[in-house]
Amino acid sequence: MHQTSPGVERAVAGAREHAARRGSDTVSLAHYVLALLDEEEGRPAVLLEHIGLSVPAVREQLAGIESPAAPDVSV
Repeated sequence: MHQTSPGVERAVAGAREHAARRGSDTVSLAHYVLALLDEEEGRPAVLLEHIGLSVPAVREQLAGIESPAAPDVSV
């Protein structure tokens, strides 16, 4: 059995939460990005800010798009 890191487990759980909040049975790639951006001092958020993007604006745009389904992950 493959063991995952706590960070991966948080990302998967967060993506599932984002999907559930939006009433989706399918976890999409956007849900994973939103979950990664939940950690405001995490690397994805810091990198977006570093290139001059607003994390809240990116979140808002991601929440409003249709994104491809993510591969099924069992953690």
